[in-house]
Amino acid sequence: MFRPWLSACAIACGVALVGSLSSAALADLATVTFAESCPPGTDHPEVTAIGLRAGAAPAPDRVNVLVLIDTSASQSGLHRERAAQALDGLLREARTTDRFSVAAVDVACKSLADGFHPASSDTLKRARLALDARTPLGSTDLIACLEAAVEKFQAGDAPRAIVYIGDGPGLSGIDPGEFARLIDLLRAEKVSVSSLGIGPQINWPCLAALASATGGMFVAPEQNDDAAAAGSKIFSLATQAVVWPEGLSIASDKADAALRMLPVAARS
Repeated sequence: MFRPWLSACAIACGVALVGSLSSAALADLATVTFAESCPPGTDHPEVTAIGLRAGAAPAPDRVNVLVLIDTSASQSGLHRERAAQALDGLLREARTTDRFSVAAVDVACKSLADGFHPASSDTLKRARLALDARTPLGSTDLIACLEAAVEKFQAGDAPRAIVYIGDGPGLSGIDPGEFARLIDLLRAEKVSVSSLGIGPQINWPCLAALASATGGMFVAPEQNDDAAAAGSKIFSLATQAVVWPEGLSIASDKADAALRMLPVAARS
């Protein structure tokens, strides 16, 4: 489990830089946790991997959390029961200041509660009953569902977090271009995505990549683990402070250094 993307509680990010980098340039923003270099060769320049840990950030007093429960065909029987138990555990962990909404996701994102409400509200109790009554059908269009989920937050909201409970898209994966576009949207809207992997075939690379790119967390409990406890855990992790950098400045002591950060985000 890890929370890259400049989270306040873990390694912020691992970046590969072509050329050499002075850690002093990063001193005001983050602590360098490691630096490993690959010497230049005949077919490549020197490449340095830098580990960063963001400085401490105050925990938010309130977080708006949208919980997405996967209700596709794979989420039936025991898997549906464990997902519901995880939701119960997540809501029990909530503070009185936090606000929640719940949606079912499969081929589309269907709200089970309009707006955001306290964890103990009647609205969320009705949403829980609606989840129990929903038949598991179809497949999970994770890209479309997350794009629709972002629209459910209002401008000026408190820190915003999505918690997805399910096994992700099919193991064949999703289109890289669509994934990159989704990440750009989540970062622009400052919405972190955390996932609790529950289901028969968890697409953990996809769910971990989502967490890594947005300051979220990914947790995959074992089959015998308590699902409610896992829900409590993912809530506490998903609602920690996230620092959203607006840019990165790279400098080198070498006058002729050609610095470039990898990977380079694709732009259309």
